[in-house]
Amino acid sequence: MQAIRILIVGFGNVGQGFFELLTRVKGRLGLNVVVTEIIDRRRGHIINPKPSILNEAIQGRLLGDKVEVDEIPRLISESNADIMCEFTDLVVRSKGEPAFTYLATALRSGKHVITTNKGPIAFHYDELMELVGGMVSSLGLRAPSWLVRHPSTYSTYYLELTWSRSWAFSMVPQTSF
Repeated sequence: MQAIRILIVGFGNVGQGFFELLTRVKGRLGLNVVVTEIIDRRRGHIINPKPSILNEAIQGRLLGDKVEVDEIPRLISESNADIMCEFTDLVVRSKGEPAFTYLATALRSGKHVITTNKGPIAFHYDELMELVGGMVSSLGLRAPSWLVRHPSTYSTYYLELTWSRSWAFSMVPQTSF
């Protein structure tokens, strides 16, 4: 079976953390996935990154071909990735842009999308649902800032907000790798 190809857009703390975690646990979990590209406005367009990229990324310098922000949608569209993971900053003043454009571009080019950015969903929910054409019946948002501790059992849970014809909150037990 061919490996699932992942494109990471945004390689700050969250993108680097995702890359590190995926690199560390994919073998243990039996995941056949590979990060084929990273696109970051400060660190550039990196093709076939190796695990050692994390040591270089900490220094904050350009690691791949320089990329302008307006080039990112074209790079997303041209990527052969199966999944785009979007980890860019939320810009409230611009109503979730440029992240919404990145998500929409990936969806239009047939990619699956993972995002930690709640802004595009909050500002452009209807447009995103129209783009996926009803293929998504459940949308889950999970954020570490919603990590809560149950007062009587002292168990840790994620507070999860989901959509399935209406919004609902649930408490999901925290699991660790």
